[in-house]
Amino acid sequence: MGDIKLRVRNLDAWYGDNHVLKNINLDILSRAITAIIGPSGCGKTTLLRVINRLHETVPNARVRGEVILDGKNIYDPDVNPVEIRRKIGMIFQQPTVFPHLSIHDNVAIGLKLNGINDRELLDKIVRKSLREAGLWSEVEDRLWDRATDLSGGQKQRLAIARAIALEPEVLLMDEPTSALDPGATSRIEALMTNLKKDYTIIVVTHNIQFAARTADYIAFLFNGMLIEYGVAQEILERPKEKLTERYLLGEVDLERWL
Repeated sequence: MGDIKLRVRNLDAWYGDNHVLKNINLDILSRAITAIIGPSGCGKTTLLRVINRLHETVPNARVRGEVILDGKNIYDPDVNPVEIRRKIGMIFQQPTVFPHLSIHDNVAIGLKLNGINDRELLDKIVRKSLREAGLWSEVEDRLWDRATDLSGGQKQRLAIARAIALEPEVLLMDEPTSALDPGATSRIEALMTNLKKDYTIIVVTHNIQFAARTADYIAFLFNGMLIEYGVAQEILERPKEKLTERYLLGEVDLERWL
């Protein structure tokens, strides 16, 4: 395994009295794709939201434990959550598009909120981000058109461009292709493979085939617990845990294990 970018230690998370994550310990490798898999309601999305401190924005939500980014616990009292959300970008299941803004300004909005107002610099970063997101050739002649005119797959790549414009260290993706057709899904998969040269990527997916095609490492969550974690090919072909094997085969009887 390579360098560790994120260390999750003794992590628990709650929504009110609902104990959603239970003593999670996980090392996320730098410049690799880690897929979080597991059945609905097992805590996958909550884990992403804890990693970039979005979880705490929900009323009565709380966290115990550590998420260590580059040697610093992001939950230490002196850490600014806004800065963490800049370093750890989030791509949601449904592409976030600001409907009254142009394609250009959809990418630039985060930069402006972070105090960058120089037009020449904004243009440079927007163009670079669109290229990195694999969208530039499709929108270069309509940067000032409304972003709502884009297709679903283009909107998702636009959301990725907006995230990487802020030069994050980590990209979190929550079911990024679940609403897309096969062609758009393939483009996102190719983009992820290209982006991992510069970013650490954590993706939540319910699609085992998607994980097999994209992931370097896989973590299997069940009922809020980390059951198994390792190299993707080994998890998929030779899982150590019987529960992992049964889940991958689609044979998990949820009632028996809950």
